[in-house]
Amino acid sequence: MRVIRWLNKTLVYVILLPIFLICIYAIYDFWCCIKQSESGEYVTISASADFDWAANSNVIAIISIDDTTIHYPIVQWRDNKYYLARNERNEYSVAGSIFLDYRNSKDFDDNYNIIYGHRMSAGQMFSDIAKFEEGEFFDVHKKATILRADEEIDTEIIAFLRVGVNSSLYRLESRRLRLDNLQDIKSEAIQYRENNGVGRIFALSTCNKKSKSLRDVLVLKET
Repeated sequence: MRVIRWLNKTLVYVILLPIFLICIYAIYDFWCCIKQSESGEYVTISASADFDWAANSNVIAIISIDDTTIHYPIVQWRDNKYYLARNERNEYSVAGSIFLDYRNSKDFDDNYNIIYGHRMSAGQMFSDIAKFEEGEFFDVHKKATILRADEEIDTEIIAFLRVGVNSSLYRLESRRLRLDNLQDIKSEAIQYRENNGVGRIFALSTCNKKSKSLRDVLVLKET
């Protein structure tokens, strides 16, 4: 009888110990991710012709906006989930990456393109999009650059919007073929800059600080 009890206790310990160790590791890993988030250890890249594209084959472009923290590589995967929690080197990262919608052409051939990024509490990734809600900041900051290996796309910042997660701005299948994408963008915009209406559009989308059902969107237009 004692032997049976001893075996039962031993079996319990054998089962519980690995579970306990796995839980400890998960807590430690989560703590490390939070520390990474708070430390500001993110890959920031200036839009420069010196960038080594061959050594960074996952990167399809670099986006850069002056006087913001937005100087990041852009990546793309075959869905919009993969890079939510991976950096441009495909390593796990709580900050994820700045990534192009999988439905868009990686060559940016579409009239309408959506680029996503997290809003981090320490101000990294696409957090600075929120600054453009203020008219004074929006009025002064007008330019953004998207650099590809063989092309530099100069853009004008034309709108800041706050929209629902089901907004028509995310209906890419129809929007990327349209030539009149600016009409409803103007009608919904919190800030808007008049423009000539010609050129590719890039919608930068991030989370809203106060509501999970809202998104902040900064719209760029090719000049």
